[in-house]
Amino acid sequence: KGVSEEIKIEFFAVDLTHGDKVRNTYLFVPEDTKKIKDFLTLKDRTTGVEYDFPDGDGAYISEKTAKMLGVKVGDSVDIVRDEKKKVIYSWFISGKELAASKSKFKDLSLGLKVIPSFKIKPLKSLLKGKNGAVVSFTHRGKFPATATIKLHDKLFKYPRNTKLYVYKYNENKNRIEKANGSEVKAVSKGVITLKISKGSDYLILPNKLGK
Repeated sequence: KGVSEEIKIEFFAVDLTHGDKVRNTYLFVPEDTKKIKDFLTLKDRTTGVEYDFPDGDGAYISEKTAKMLGVKVGDSVDIVRDEKKKVIYSWFISGKELAASKSKFKDLSLGLKVIPSFKIKPLKSLLKGKNGAVVSFTHRGKFPATATIKLHDKLFKYPRNTKLYVYKYNENKNRIEKANGSEVKAVSKGVITLKISKGSDYLILPNKLGK
């Protein structure tokens, strides 16, 4: 019902400021503010009233963030991006799969973080000198639809089309597992794409692991 093939969503690391209060968060920017309503619903937590996605210069902040900053409807909040003003990551969602899914896009937490593998001590011992990066998703379990995430991080220092390998890191059992159905590609130095259907901890390596 009106769901397109995909939607692009970009995230930026920002500081929101109001008076002397500062809140570090992520800025969520869909490529098409009219199309986003097919994927995401904004509504009041208590009344259930739905809001149109802000167009032009408008923006919404979460209830929790508003309380931390001490702001109310109509107040202004300054947005301060990092000095390089670069995108951190973008999500591309399959609309066809989403339309057929019983789950909804609004049920999906879009947060993630990129961690050098050597900073995870148990994993460092498993890799035995090999270095890579772990992409850790806030959402755990199956996504409503297959997603391709474009990640911008200096850890991905691989030239375009460098052969990369993706695995799952099982932190509870401290073991590296196959990531069946997942794909990783080097787009350019500092940029990769990761195609997955589940939220987990994904290990990205430039070398294939032995059995």
